[in-house]
Amino acid sequence: MPTEPRNTARQVRIGPLLGVGALLAAVFGLGVFMIIRGGPQPDELTAHPSTDPPPISPTRFLNTTDQAKYVGAQACVECHAEQYDSYQLTAHSRALSPVAPDEEPADGEFFNEASRRHYRIYRQDGQLRQHEYMQDEQGVIAEQDHAMDWLIGSGRHSRSYLVDIDGFLVESPVTWYTSRRQWDMSPGYNRADHWSFERAADEGCLFCHVGLAEPTGESLSRLEIRQQAISCERCHGPGSLHVERHRASGADAAAVASDEGSDDGDPTIVNPARLDRMLAEDICAQCHLRGDATVTIRGRRLTDYRPGLPLTDFRIDYQVKARNRPMKVVGHVEQMRLSGCWTAQGSTLTCTTCHDPHQDTLPENKVAFYREKCLQCHGAADCGLPEADARRTQSGDNCAGCHMPQVATDIPHIAFTHHRIGIHDEEVVPLALEPHQVDLVPATDVSYLPQDDRERCLGLAYMEYAERQSSQPAIDFFHDSAWNLLKPLHDKHLYDAGVEAALARLLWQKDSPETPAAAYNALRGPNLSPQHRVNAAFVMAEAAMKAGEWEAATEPLRELIKLRRHSEDHTMLAVCLAELGKLDEALESAERASQIQPFRADVYDLLAKICESSGRVVQGQQHAETARRLKLVLGESQ
Repeated sequence: MPTEPRNTARQVRIGPLLGVGALLAAVFGLGVFMIIRGGPQPDELTAHPSTDPPPISPTRFLNTTDQAKYVGAQACVECHAEQYDSYQLTAHSRALSPVAPDEEPADGEFFNEASRRHYRIYRQDGQLRQHEYMQDEQGVIAEQDHAMDWLIGSGRHSRSYLVDIDGFLVESPVTWYTSRRQWDMSPGYNRADHWSFERAADEGCLFCHVGLAEPTGESLSRLEIRQQAISCERCHGPGSLHVERHRASGADAAAVASDEGSDDGDPTIVNPARLDRMLAEDICAQCHLRGDATVTIRGRRLTDYRPGLPLTDFRIDYQVKARNRPMKVVGHVEQMRLSGCWTAQGSTLTCTTCHDPHQDTLPENKVAFYREKCLQCHGAADCGLPEADARRTQSGDNCAGCHMPQVATDIPHIAFTHHRIGIHDEEVVPLALEPHQVDLVPATDVSYLPQDDRERCLGLAYMEYAERQSSQPAIDFFHDSAWNLLKPLHDKHLYDAGVEAALARLLWQKDSPETPAAAYNALRGPNLSPQHRVNAAFVMAEAAMKAGEWEAATEPLRELIKLRRHSEDHTMLAVCLAELGKLDEALESAERASQIQPFRADVYDLLAKICESSGRVVQGQQHAETARRLKLVLGESQ
């Protein structure tokens, strides 16, 4: 899942909330906001020519271009029924599914100490529901209750959920952990200021859980799920050309199989078994290689990748350089490529050496099954331990038990098989590096990229890595690293909307008066990702508010509430509308913020002040009391 940007709720606090116009106007000069109102633009905004993205690698496959369309797995069944049926038994085919309440874990409830919130999981009217609430001795103070719509994952390790609220897909804060047989906070939520039902499930989040999902317009989490299951075309590429070819020829299943198995193969479809090792692994690496930061190539999106092409034509994954690092749930390919078995000269070890993507069943004796895989290259005498050694005899000659042990991952309560094949004598501990000790390095060779693109990708990687940090000094350090790489690209007049959006974020962090111009520069550009668009619109609105340009700030804020479901956007819009004297609209927007995130005392303070200003005395007192009770439970000062 992508990291939540740090320009979002509970990070921005708008002073006394009302009557701040004169104070904030003094912070910035007002002339720069002419660009927000559609006035003259600074000359430098028009001086950046667009440049073409790096070229796509040549390939003989015809279904790697836009000519080929996705047709769905049912079209494949006509000739490949056996493979289709066996694939339906795999975990990949169940990566996302509609919630079936009768098949979900038992009802439960728990209290999260960090956020002071209670959770109840229950069934009602044929739905699995989750109730989130905060209470004191008087009873429930604030709450929300939602039905779960989608199950993420096959359930082997955990069961997490997505909720469709007002057309936006968001994550649930509650997950079922299979190993513990217990409900608890979802990964990343066990903290005081977590996202509740507010964290967007965007295109990047769903990429590894659905066959095909596309954003509706430019929204962050309004998505159309066109193919629910990860199925045939995620590994073989879009199938329209292949289907047209064989339907036109009238070929039967045997003829299709013969064609695909010929020396030249069928150029209308990708057979991963016929690819070289790196290209075949890239298909798996789509989801099983996610670094400490992931950056898409200029002008490309994550979903542009097609099997048969290098993944690095579309994205670069970066990792912190460290030898014995903890296992990541999505780090299998990275770990495998660190193995001596993979790096050895002439090695053919790859993902499918041990894993058949079309089968989910193994022989009853899995130890013997995997040991036989090892013995294809290693003789029985290759084990460095004597036959009588307790570690060897007690494990039953389980090669993987020693050389690919089950270890804890970056997600609490989940252990995976470590895919670095080797000696695991060292204790695997969380990285405890000082910021200056961290070097982000690409997981694969990027020397083919022009130098400017390498610096762009690394700069954006440091931006993403900064958002994962918990301390402000670390955030500042990696933001500086990003600035030092990205600002020279801007100065060279090498226009890239993603770089401009990142610079706008950094200028916003610095409270720079150049923030609106940078944000405008990003928003006017092509190929701006939904996340970068959201970031640029946010900083433009927030900078306008600091300058007391309330009307100018409402434009990007109204755009934001179409792009994502976030309480901060509605809160800021309510402030602007109140300052403009539009109290009824301000009240509506603030109420919407409280519905999205019911546990924000500052929103109830805002509601109280708007009600007071508009003569709704009793309603204002009720909101003020809610704010007071929330602050007491959260331990905030009055």
